[in-house]
Amino acid sequence: MKYLVALVVLALGTALPARADDYRKFEAAHPLAAGQALHVDFLSGDLEIEAGAGDTVEIVMEIECEWRRSDCKELLDDVEIAWRSSPRRLHLEVEGLASWRRARVDVDATIRMPATAVLSVDMTAGRLRIDGPTRDIRVDMGAGEVGVWVPESAVEGVALDVGVGDARLRGASRFMSGERAMLIGSEVDWNEGPGTARLDVELGVGEVTVWLD
Repeated sequence: MKYLVALVVLALGTALPARADDYRKFEAAHPLAAGQALHVDFLSGDLEIEAGAGDTVEIVMEIECEWRRSDCKELLDDVEIAWRSSPRRLHLEVEGLASWRRARVDVDATIRMPATAVLSVDMTAGRLRIDGPTRDIRVDMGAGEVGVWVPESAVEGVALDVGVGDARLRGASRFMSGERAMLIGSEVDWNEGPGTARLDVELGVGEVTVWLD
């Protein structure tokens, strides 16, 4: 029995470390001009967006293949971070991860952006955390979890719409759970804040919570 346990532990131990061909780390940065909004197009995975100082958008992303696939290196070599800039908007997109490829990898990314920039995010599925921006935020996601932390003093209104799941607004002096639509959806509509920013989140399936600090 001890011999069998030792074999199991050994097998688990040798399966955990990723080979160089199974993993890739991306780092990129782009200046955000005065008056530009940031739009993030992120297919799916774990994405965290943090507010920072300065006028640069930075992204650090790690991608690892599930299991050990023979085509992993080819798959990861096709991934890239693309920037498109116009006078009104900086567009950040992760390219090369079509839906059929996304099912084969784990994606974990962190974006740091100027706190005073307008932000919009389009995601298919995953977990999204936004912490600190003080201007308008718009999120459109198909399925997953969304958490937003923003200063209450910066916010004028919050609109949350979940097709199937839960929506909540939390603050030091308030808690609002979404009104149910057709017994499965959830909506929050609050417009009593002292600031000027608006938070709009549309989520197909899952849950969204906004914390007003």
